[in-house]
Amino acid sequence: MEIKNTEELTDELKKNSFTSNKNFFNDEEIKFLVDSCNNIESTNKVKEFFKNENSSENLYVNEFSEKTFFSTIATNIIGINENLDRFFERTLNHQDIKIILTKVLGPNYKINNFVMRYADEKSKFLGWHQDDHKAFSMMILLNDVSDKSATTSFIKGSHLFNYNFSNSLEKLNPNYFKSISSRATGKKGDLIFFLNKSIHGMKVGNNSKVILICFVPEENKNTKYIFPKLTRYNIEFPVALGNELKRLFLLDENFKKNKIDNSLDAHKRIIDEEV
Repeated sequence: MEIKNTEELTDELKKNSFTSNKNFFNDEEIKFLVDSCNNIESTNKVKEFFKNENSSENLYVNEFSEKTFFSTIATNIIGINENLDRFFERTLNHQDIKIILTKVLGPNYKINNFVMRYADEKSKFLGWHQDDHKAFSMMILLNDVSDKSATTSFIKGSHLFNYNFSNSLEKLNPNYFKSISSRATGKKGDLIFFLNKSIHGMKVGNNSKVILICFVPEENKNTKYIFPKLTRYNIEFPVALGNELKRLFLLDENFKKNKIDNSLDAHKRIIDEEV
């Protein structure tokens, strides 16, 4: 695991709002990551879009995958495979990754979202939009992604526009403005970094699978996860996860006794409904 020039990468981010890095993982690491994620995809049941009634708190559900409003498949993949959790701990605790995240977000960044996303030609496009202007995302490609794939598109330099478009452009298909947009393409194992302030969206196409991790400064974190007591490999979450993942998820803070009790009841209801 290595990023050869973090300074050059962050300079490109400042200029374009997105950049990529190849060869961060070696072949053995890529094979492990892809095989582990493929196994989760093949064994998880898929449930229709689930919306928690309390929008400020989200149950961290990894017992099944969710078919989203956009007909993509989203999977919370932490707490399913012990070795995979250790892999992500090493990745997010890597010096080069931490340097980039700290330069963009400051030292107290947290995870706002961490999912595996599958999309294909049956998915719906996600129109041009901007997210939280303080958010920053890292994408790991799990298969080779080309211009013909379902993938995220960016309007180059749009993070510098002196106007907040927010969702005002979301009805526009990312296939529009091809001449001024770029797509998140590359080989499996490649990293894509992008500022969520950029105007971006998702075009549909051939199947693609990615890990999407969205980071925000702690003061901007708006997703409060309620974790189940146990991982799917039957170890309590605060014991199973490494220190960096616990810090990023605010796990120790969110795993107070009342949170555990509430999450156990809520998760049991969801699983009962699924059965």
